[in-house]
Amino acid sequence: MEQHEILKEELIEIPINVLTTGRNKDITVFLNVKGKPVLYKEKHLILTPEKLETLRENRINYVYVYKNDLGVIIDDLEKEVTEIMAKERPELPTIKKIIDKLEGISEIILKSNKKNHFIKAEKVSSAIANYIENNPRMAYLTAFTLKKDFRTAVHITNVYSLVSGFAYHLGFRSQDFERIATGAFFHDTGKIKVPDEILKKPSTLNPQEYEILKKHTVWGYKILKEYDLNDYAHIAYEHHELLDGSGYPRGLVKDEISLEAQVVQICDIYEALVGLRPYRNSSNPFSAMTIIRDEFVLRDKLDKNLFIEFVIYLYRHKI
Repeated sequence: MEQHEILKEELIEIPINVLTTGRNKDITVFLNVKGKPVLYKEKHLILTPEKLETLRENRINYVYVYKNDLGVIIDDLEKEVTEIMAKERPELPTIKKIIDKLEGISEIILKSNKKNHFIKAEKVSSAIANYIENNPRMAYLTAFTLKKDFRTAVHITNVYSLVSGFAYHLGFRSQDFERIATGAFFHDTGKIKVPDEILKKPSTLNPQEYEILKKHTVWGYKILKEYDLNDYAHIAYEHHELLDGSGYPRGLVKDEISLEAQVVQICDIYEALVGLRPYRNSSNPFSAMTIIRDEFVLRDKLDKNLFIEFVIYLYRHKI
């Protein structure tokens, strides 16, 4: 394997789950060997299943690629999503595959923070939302695609899955449905600017760290506005506001908070409780709903009727 000098301005570390076997022929892949990138796959060679499996067998979860190749990776993920939706039956394994690919796109935009990558992500998110709407059973299967992980990309796609199903249950359709689903995908965009030592801290944040984390709502709003993704900016801005005015960043109350943001919020809270976090164990669904009821609904922080519909959504269609 040929060794290359590290060029931090050219390379970026990505998880191997964004790579696609049979594709990725137009990217160069490097391994991180003792802090040095070592060539693993040359450009113009297809990434074979065997090569990807070798990485997994050796517990190599991250590789280096050129930053300029991230758009190509998103294009390959988009093509795979399109093929899955066209060829496979609308069942649970299918939606799991689709959401897994969307998670890969989330990983990339969190790493790159480039407008063209966001625009491509919006296109894929909207296509998946349209697929879910055209296959109503899929809306309810999305609740069973959740992964147990504390990575930001996993959280984002988990929330996307929950919001897609819950919004369909509530009657969102057409452009309204696509807007809220894609808004859910972009709801934590501002975490791009939160330092890793805060996002990945294995213990509870101190007050100063929490104040920095809270800024992700404002940062996400500004990024989406800057990238002309205005339809989703308010969701990033408002999804931590609470009906009694105790939320952030603006302390909005009741009807000042959009219904879309409230839908994303309850899914966000639920996912945070049932998902893994480095500083605590995950809750089971029943315990999570009890916490939401006691800590939020009964304290007039979340809408009671929205909570009841969320309970119905989760349990009426369980498999």
